[in-house]
Parts: sequence; C-alpha cells; structure tokens
Amino acid sequence: MKFYKKLNKKVKKVSCQVFTLRGQLIDCFFIEFQKFLNIFKKKRPNYFIVCGFSERDKLHLVKMMKEIFKDDKDYLFFSGSSALETKRILNKNIISNSEIDIIEFEKISTLFGSSRCLKIICLVRDPRDLISSFHPSTPGQFFQGYDYRFFLKDNIKSYTDPGISTIYNCIKSIENNNEAIIKIKNENLNESLEKEITKLANFIDFDFSGGREKFDEIFSGLDIPEEKFKKQKIVSDAPSWVQDERLIRVVRQIKLCGAIEAIACSLGYLSLDEILDEYGITVPSLTINYGTIVLFYTDDDLYKNEAERCIKYIEKLGLKYDATVIPKKSQWVENCAMKSKILLDARKRLRGPILYVDVDAVIHKDPWPYLSQYEGDLAVYFHSNGELMSGTILINDTQKAMCLLEEWVASQDSSPLEWDQRVLEELISSYEKNDNSGTRKINIQRLPPSFCYVFDKLYSSFYGEIFIEHLQASRQVKRPLGSGSVRRENRILEIHENAGSDGS
Repeated sequence: MKFYKKLNKKVKKVSCQVFTLRGQLIDCFFIEFQKFLNIFKKKRPNYFIVCGFSERDKLHLVKMMKEIFKDDKDYLFFSGSSALETKRILNKNIISNSEIDIIEFEKISTLFGSSRCLKIICLVRDPRDLISSFHPSTPGQFFQGYDYRFFLKDNIKSYTDPGISTIYNCIKSIENNNEAIIKIKNENLNESLEKEITKLANFIDFDFSGGREKFDEIFSGLDIPEEKFKKQKIVSDAPSWVQDERLIRVVRQIKLCGAIEAIACSLGYLSLDEILDEYGITVPSLTINYGTIVLFYTDDDLYKNEAERCIKYIEKLGLKYDATVIPKKSQWVENCAMKSKILLDARKRLRGPILYVDVDAVIHKDPWPYLSQYEGDLAVYFHSNGELMSGTILINDTQKAMCLLEEWVASQDSSPLEWDQRVLEELISSYEKNDNSGTRKINIQRLPPSFCYVFDKLYSSFYGEIFIEHLQASRQVKRPLGSGSVRRENRILEIHENAGSDGS
C-alpha cells in the first residue's frame, strides 16, 4: 500500500512538471511570435505599468487613462494582473496597475524587453501624508508605513503589501537603468489637471492636439470639480499630516526609517524641519513603550534548549522577559492550547505591553521602538491568504485586551484539541464582523511579516529587516529526519555563526 502511495505521489509530481514545462514552451512561442509581428509591423506594442505609493491614487489615474483610450480597441486594461500573466496576448497595448509589476520589473524587462515597449507611469504623493493616513476598511490602524501597507481582499486584512521605501527603491532602480518612466505628483493632478494630463498624453504618444475642447470631451464623465482644471494654487494652510496624532506617526516613522525624509525631499517636498519652522509647529516628545516579552515552554530537552537560545538573544538585547515552564502533555497541539491561559495570567500580572513570542524563535532586533506605534488592544500577523499566525502577539495593557484573552481561554477550553491560532483566528473574525456592524468595539491591529518570519518560508511580500524569526521546533517533533528539520538545523548554525560561536 505504501509503495502505491509513493508511486502515485511521484506520478503526480512528474505530471505537474510536464504540465508546467508545456505551459512555459507555449509562453515562449507567443513571445517569439510577437517579435515576428513587431518586425512585420515595424513597431512594438506598449506595456504601461501604472505604479505609485497610493492604491487609490493609482486607480484614479487608471480611470483617467480608460477615458483616454475608451474608443481605442488596441488597448487592454489588466487591473491587478501582472505582466507575467499576459505572455499570450499579441499585438495589444496593455495597461496594468499591478503592484507586482514594479517589484518584479527586472524579470519583466528580461522577458518582454525585446517584444514590448515597457513604460512606467508613477504617481507619487508626499510620503509623510501617506504614512499617516487611515483607510475606511482599516480605521483602527494607519494604512501604510515605510515598510508595509495593507493588503485588502474580500474579508482579508493583512499588513503584507509593499510600503513607501520598497516602492521608491524600485522606482529609483528603474530610473537608474534609464527606462522610460514618468513621475506625476498627485498634488499636481488635483490642482493643475489639464497640464499633467497633457504631459501624460505626450508620454504615452496619444494625440492630444484637440486642445481644451478635446480635454473636456475626454474628462466630462470623471466627476472632477472644475477648480481642478485651474493652475496650482498657493496653499496657505499647513499640510493636514502635521496635526496631532498624524504628526506623531510621521515622526515615529522617520525615526524608524530616516529614508522617508530623503524620499520626500527627492520628490520636491519641503523637509519636515522646514515645514515645522514655517508654521511654528513643535514636535511632541515621543516615548518608547518598553514592555515584557512572554515565553512558555515544556520541560523536555528539546524545548529547554529552544528556551535557552531564545532567552540568550533576548538578554543580549537587554530586554525584559517572563518565562513559564509547563509539564509536557501527550500531544503537541495540547501544549499549544496552553498559550491562551498563560497569556491571560501574564496580562493580569504584568503592567505595560506584553509581546508573546514562541520559544523556538530568535529576536534579532529590539522590537519596542517599532511596536510603540501600536496603540490598539492586540496586534497579530495574518498571511495574505487570511491565515493568522500566533507565534508573535502584541497585547497592550487594556481592559478590552483582557476580555479578548478571557474569551480565547473559554473558546480553547471548549475545543482543547483545536490548534490555538485557529481558535484565535475565529475569535478575531467574529470580533471584527461585530465591529463592522457597530455593536462591539475592539481594536485588533496587524503586524508585518517581519515580526513573525518563518525562516524558510518563501514570502511573496517580504521587505526590509527581520525582527523576530521563527525556527519551527515542531518539525523536530513531527519529522526529526525530514528535509525541514535539516534546513532548520542549518539555519540555527548560520544564526550562531553570524552572532559568534557562542551565540553572544
């Protein structure tokens, strides 16, 4: 029976490989055939990548472009689709606003550079305005930062899309390679729309010779106020982001990533100091909310060793921690089920924020300056597929956080063999559904993947540095001789070598 299972598995694997190879060959045929058509027609079709710091701004610009090309059948729009998914489309000018395209531009350029004319339209805005903005779908947390922004799909809210610095670095790389790129300021679109659209039309080789009459015809259905056609106005009021909590957010982000200021200035905006001086605004004093890192582990050799390593790195950073040892239960999932009780006990005993971290993790960098931005009740990481990961949880010192933990304990007690993070995921889902209806209020925020990084997971959306790395000791329990365990052991050796032979 085992032989047939293995054989079936191998057959499926080979079939998958053959199917993939077949698809790749077909893709290559279409790309080569497009090159032939280009020779015949003596021109290449355009592929426009619309990118920028703000999804809303991009969608607004794409809407404008749809009006420009609404009567031209040679233009196709692929909202959210990557260029890599359009290999089999021939002889069409394509416009895409997929975030993936700007991240994977080097790969796209290699694939299509000789068959399509790649052009990048980049819509920018003052990054300090964006990092301090909210979104209706995520009212309890700033929508984006220097490293990440929210990914929203259906009911999924995940802090996994690229942030300001990632997008900007991609844009600079494209500029440095002398690719065809145009940058349009969102503020200019709002204040001098006709001038900016004329500039855009010249870039995309669209005949805009009809003047204002043609302009009015194209944009009559866009619901854009007439004052946006006028020349840019002199704004006497200070930017909205220098007020109250938005200014605090900006200053915290700049302290975490000084490149935000450099990006703003490189795009032609005044520096923070110049703006504060001009309007006589004083930056409020900021504090870092240092709390306690909470761990627990079973009293067996494997997890004692994990705890020893974890604590060593915590002490190296000079951080406060609280560790609990529990008797080992018969099943791994039963050990995990103790998490909610231990966290509830810790929340009752300890003051200030607490950060729960699985004991088989390594904390590479002091997390508290980053986590001081979180003022909600609880923060946890979700994959972009909607799956919650409970290896890292921030629990602030609030009554609502206490109530949530109590409900988690009760739910876990009713399902003792259910994986703890699935129980918490269902609980958070029910809370947020109730929040949307206005019947209940609790602020559950999202952590970025850098706080719950699994050492060998292939992230499609990982940017920046790693704060907390999870080493998955459960692999040693489930499959001690498996390939995952081997990769884990190699990574542990690598971490120790990078830190010194004694891990110090």
